Amino acid sequence: MFRDQARYLTVVLLLLLAGGGSLLLPRLSGTPPMSVAEAESEEIGAISLEEVSSVSFIDVSGWYQITPYERAVAGPVDFSAWEELAQKLPHKIGPWYAPGEDTLPDQEMIKWFKNPDIAIMRLFTDGEGDWIYLSILGNRGSKSFSLFEHTPLTCYPANGWRTIDQGVEPIEIGDSEVYVQRFIGRKGERRLLILYWYLWTNPGRDPKDGVLAIRIHSAIEGSVAETLEREKDFFRLLFSVVLPWHRFG
Repeated sequence: MFRDQARYLTVVLLLLLAGGGSLLLPRLSGTPPMSVAEAESEEIGAISLEEVSSVSFIDVSGWYQITPYERAVAGPVDFSAWEELAQKLPHKIGPWYAPGEDTLPDQEMIKWFKNPDIAIMRLFTDGEGDWIYLSILGNRGSKSFSLFEHTPLTCYPANGWRTIDQGVEPIEIGDSEVYVQRFIGRKGERRLLILYWYLWTNPGRDPKDGVLAIRIHSAIEGSVAETLEREKDFFRLLFSVVLPWHRFG
């Protein structure tokens, strides 16, 4: 327990030094990304504090509302490196690996998201028959609002999927919890589970700095509980540290 607290306090101190105390402010503008370490990794597994690359701020809602579910998290992927994110995002994440090339966005997606600045769609497998589809869409400026208008909850029913369940899903990481949106849909005999959230690389959440919409998709082949836990485990590989930070005290 003491070791975990020490790690958290160390990261918070680094954050305060990097941001000039900016984490104490409720809203900021044009804040540079916060870096905890310079290390890069071709493979993600269990990581130590020294391997944490950057701090991110995630929430279940976008520009329209800062929710109580907002959290500051850290992990080995530097999500602030937009132009290089497709290259820096490892093709092997824990037991999961990408056997092929990234999928290109179709014309419908390009239209919906106004030709997104970032569009990464990568299929991972564990080699045991399970698959996870990771998608990362990013926009800056006014067109970033399209990321909040086109969500699984709106887009999948428009394409013939019936909403079976949806809501906010907690994910335990150590002694803390983070929160994401959960969507479960059905189309004929097919069932799909998606966890999705929004990510900023500074606490100011300034539109000009951009925002990422990240989704983890899986077909439900067995039970919903097994599929959900598999996606949560994948999330924990991307974000292994939750910081004791809250915007409003």
